Amino acid sequence: MRKRFRAVFFTVIMILLCTIAFETGGKSDILIVEAHSGRTDSSGGHHDYRNVSGLGGYHYHCGGYPAHLHPNGVCPYSGSSGGGSSRLPSPRISMKSTKMYAGADLTLKVSGASSKVQWSSSKKSVATVNSKGKVTARKKGTVVITARVGSRKLTCKIKVRPLAINKKKAALEEGSSVRLKINGASQKIKWSSSDEQIAVVNSKGKVTAVSAGKATVTAKVGKKKFNCQVTVKKRIVPIENFYLDEYSIELKEGHTANISAVIEPEDATDRSIIWSSSDPQVATVSQGTVTGVSVGRAQITASCGGYTDSCYVTVKQDFVVTEARDALTYVSYQGDSKVITEVTSQYKYSMELEAKCDFYDSENKLLGSSQDRLRCLETGQTLCMCFNIPYVYNAERTYDHVALSFTPEQSRYRGASRSITHTEAPSSASLLIHIKNNGTETLNVVDVTVVFCKAGKVLDCKTDSVYFSKPNDMDDLNFEYPNSEGNIIVPDDYKVYVETGVDA
Repeated sequence: MRKRFRAVFFTVIMILLCTIAFETGGKSDILIVEAHSGRTDSSGGHHDYRNVSGLGGYHYHCGGYPAHLHPNGVCPYSGSSGGGSSRLPSPRISMKSTKMYAGADLTLKVSGASSKVQWSSSKKSVATVNSKGKVTARKKGTVVITARVGSRKLTCKIKVRPLAINKKKAALEEGSSVRLKINGASQKIKWSSSDEQIAVVNSKGKVTAVSAGKATVTAKVGKKKFNCQVTVKKRIVPIENFYLDEYSIELKEGHTANISAVIEPEDATDRSIIWSSSDPQVATVSQGTVTGVSVGRAQITASCGGYTDSCYVTVKQDFVVTEARDALTYVSYQGDSKVITEVTSQYKYSMELEAKCDFYDSENKLLGSSQDRLRCLETGQTLCMCFNIPYVYNAERTYDHVALSFTPEQSRYRGASRSITHTEAPSSASLLIHIKNNGTETLNVVDVTVVFCKAGKVLDCKTDSVYFSKPNDMDDLNFEYPNSEGNIIVPDDYKVYVETGVDA
């Protein structure tokens, strides 16, 4: 009866142990026990004479761990020498989730494994794994890699991304660069540019901008191509300084002069200059070329990149003596003691005019000369010049003919005859002339000449002057009639000539 009870008791115990092992299989708190012949000695080791464990005739079972040896006297499970006991650590996978690019490799590892690890992939079309845990990504998708250790399953979820270029578009300035790459590429990459005049690329994917424009950089990986659209803009170099090389210049009407602008640095991007003149009636400017239009003064201004500088231009007359002389016409009248010459100028400038009258007899012998001078003969104006006839003893006619010569010069004055008005009041003994300055300036020259005539013959000419110090000044000049042997000769005609001028 006792033997039967003992047999039933051990049978129940074994059933319970098997049931517990079945329900909790694969959990870290279940110890795996290997049974074999031999007994535990005082060092905690076991003699295995039949070598059932395959480890030789002597091994350990520390803490219920599978049969093992103690290299250098150290238990691989407890880290202590001898036969100390500890529980078997749970096996662990090196990562539970990660991301990969198609074509890339990754090796997963399992630590704490007591038996051989078996690897598998949930989708071999997405990624494969070999017996050593090396994962190779194939194409876009999600895959689960499983490591089976005994009854345990360890997993790593991997998201596989397709190969991709890191930039599909790139904007560069001339001379700058950018690095392109194909993420996840394990094969050799062949790089090329659609236009190397705009952008070049080296074997490592470095793109360098050459000149403004657009180009396509292509990366070829196997049979796949990846493009990046590269836009190159001009390199912007700001202006640091800007000035004109001349502070002031002089030129004549109708003539030109060049003003140069200096832009620093020399490679500044914006080199466009805006030119302007303060008075286009005096001087105009185009791209730095200044043209004198009329006498005066103007300010030429240049602007560039926020900087401004100026040059002052003085325009003077382009007075040519030969042209001025050719623009003169004259008519002479003979008087009793003088030769009166009316001179008209069609020259474009006012002029000072010096004239010489040479008197000759019938044998072309020079009898004498006389001179007169005008300080301001304006364009289109007629003034008179008076030349004294030389006296020749016992000659009924003092001269036979005359020769006139004119020497024009650039006048110090500019004309102002339009600002003068005059009225005439003849009397029995003189001619009163009332003169008024209707202009806005001081008149430096106001010479009035009157030529008296009778019966078509010139009797005499007289000149007098007045000075107007301010606008609206007025004055009277009185010219007495000619007389002969004390007798007044009342003229039946006269001409009045007014010569005016303002400092130029």
